[in-house]
Amino acid sequence: MKLNLGAGNDRREGYYNIDLNAELPQERVDLTEFPWKWETNSCSEILMLDLLEHFPYRLTDLVLKEVYRVLRVGGCVDIQVPDFEHCALAALDMHQYLCNFCGARGKDYSINAQGVKVCQCGKTRYDIAEAAIMRLYGGQDFEGNWHFNAFTKETLVERLKNIGFGEFELLEKHHQFKNWNFKLKAVKVDVW
Repeated sequence: MKLNLGAGNDRREGYYNIDLNAELPQERVDLTEFPWKWETNSCSEILMLDLLEHFPYRLTDLVLKEVYRVLRVGGCVDIQVPDFEHCALAALDMHQYLCNFCGARGKDYSINAQGVKVCQCGKTRYDIAEAAIMRLYGGQDFEGNWHFNAFTKETLVERLKNIGFGEFELLEKHHQFKNWNFKLKAVKVDVW
């Protein structure tokens, strides 16, 4: 069995698509109620794309432990979350970040006639800083669309290691500049 947790309207062929609020999930499940309904060692793959940041901080490890429990040994979880480091760099106007509108580097901005720093796509420093801050806090445009957590690659890997995951792989080598995310694969290498 493969689970797509927090699927929203992103229904995937070959996955059991789960969400609490979406219009079209195969099943509505509250993932804050433990233990989850799936049997131990019953899943070969779990997708958690833009989901983990929506859980309250104190539930993060409980959620990851449930993922570990329901995965088979050798099963994997793909987790995509906002990249705290990259969002902070963009909000602070550091040179290393990429514009989330066009992908240009912060160091390549110019100053317009009004003295405002502007990206090649025309977005101002303020526009980009606001977008980065909103990425960290969520869209807040419907119930449940806010973020309780922020992760760097290092903090997420450390949490997963402490639970028993291993064989980590960064799935996208470059930032997804439109979303300022990172995506990580982890494998269940042990049994409890």
